[in-house]
Amino acid sequence: MIDSSARKNVETKKYNGYLSFLPPSDTISQEESPLTIHIDQASQNHYRKYHNRDFCWFEFKHALTDQPYPFKIETKDNYLWILIQLLGSGKIEITPTLYVKDGIVYCYYAPNRTKALSLDPGKNWFFLLGIAEHHWPDLAAEYPLLQDIGKLETTDGMEHKQLVGQTAIQAKLMAALDSLRRFEFRSFSLSFRLAAWNLRLFNLVFQELKAPEKPQEDTLITLYHKATNYIRENFREEELCVKMIANAMHVSVRKLYSSFENRRFSVMGYVQELRLVLARNILTDSQETIASIAFVCHFSSDKHFSRLFKKRFGKGPNEYRIAIQGNISFKYKR
Repeated sequence: MIDSSARKNVETKKYNGYLSFLPPSDTISQEESPLTIHIDQASQNHYRKYHNRDFCWFEFKHALTDQPYPFKIETKDNYLWILIQLLGSGKIEITPTLYVKDGIVYCYYAPNRTKALSLDPGKNWFFLLGIAEHHWPDLAAEYPLLQDIGKLETTDGMEHKQLVGQTAIQAKLMAALDSLRRFEFRSFSLSFRLAAWNLRLFNLVFQELKAPEKPQEDTLITLYHKATNYIRENFREEELCVKMIANAMHVSVRKLYSSFENRRFSVMGYVQELRLVLARNILTDSQETIASIAFVCHFSSDKHFSRLFKKRFGKGPNEYRIAIQGNISFKYKR
């Protein structure tokens, strides 16, 4: 058990993060804050924050208990955030949920003004810089990767992912953070000095930022739907083959095959299915010969066609036509 005096010493231990030149937030006289931290009382001495009308700076450094540690950041404006995860891991509730780990810089934004974060147990240390929305157009003009920030709606009504990009923490970035230790708290000049420091940070982060890669699973799902659409539009073409489809999708044959794994049909199996359905439709209301239909639908021979048709629909082509055109009850296999 820690006695009350020891606990008091722990709680009043001097903050030693990069923003250690800042006094505790409740001792700083500022205009109405655009940034509110919802955090438990025991952790009040484990973070520092500062703001002006353009930016918010926030740092948290603490060894947490054996339970995940949730807290919220509430703002009065939308912000583009640069999160430098120095130690520990956790998650941020954006779309989709952003799981963060140490040694990485993340750039993200969120349309809602209350940001829920959760830190994993253990040592945690992160530095967070928020850039107010009225600066976004100017940033986007200078850094092309930021051109889509704030454009939440797509043509199909779905939201864009809110992670703009990420990059590893480099030595130059650590040097920039270390330079903050030479700052002094001066109520008039501090905002100007921090804003100038931001420019250095922007160049170090935004020029190295890499757009998030789509998960492999999402990529294959998208490819599958694009490929099936293409096949539906072109299955009547005799020369249609796997290589032709892959070239049209601008992917390798192997990747195209992967997108059809665990699906009902293979690539050419789907082509064959559409051609069999077309043949069935022709049989329904025509007197075309079986050989003619097999030729029109690009089967190698009438015998091959008849064998595949019977396997798919339960009756051979002639039997099927007699059943349908003779109004005989018939159900094909699904």
